[in-house]
Amino acid sequence: MADALTVSPVALDTDALASRVTARGPWRKRLPQLLGMLVALGRAREQGGRYTNQ
Repeated sequence: MADALTVSPVALDTDALASRVTARGPWRKRLPQLLGMLVALGRAREQGGRYTNQ
């Protein structure tokens, strides 16, 4: 997730982030938690439902 945010020139919503990940399994259910953790760690910023690290 952090890498996807790093390479994107614009803020992404959860659907856009999910489309950039090729992993299989139930990780999509945890996507809001993963993004929340990145925000808490200072690796991402949330702006109106969209995420960026810039």
